[in-house]
Amino acid sequence: NSKLIHTYNTRNSFIFVPEGKATIVSGLKDYIVVDTGDVLMICPRSEEQSIKNFIDDVHFANGEKFI
Repeated sequence: NSKLIHTYNTRNSFIFVPEGKATIVSGLKDYIVVDTGDVLMICPRSEEQSIKNFIDDVHFANGEKFI
C-alpha cells in the first residue's frame, strides 16, 4: 500500500482527503485541509472555531448535498 499524501515543507497541518486520492501539499504551516469529495475546505488552524460557521454557510447556500 503506497502513501497517497505527500507533504513538503508542511508542518502543524491537518490534511484529510478521500481514500485513494493522491494528494501533494507543499509549503503549508498551521492549516486545516479537508476534502470530502463534494467540498474542499482550506483554512488556517487559528480559524478552527469558525469551521461550523463555514459549514452552515455552505449548507445555506447550496443545500444538504454538500454537507
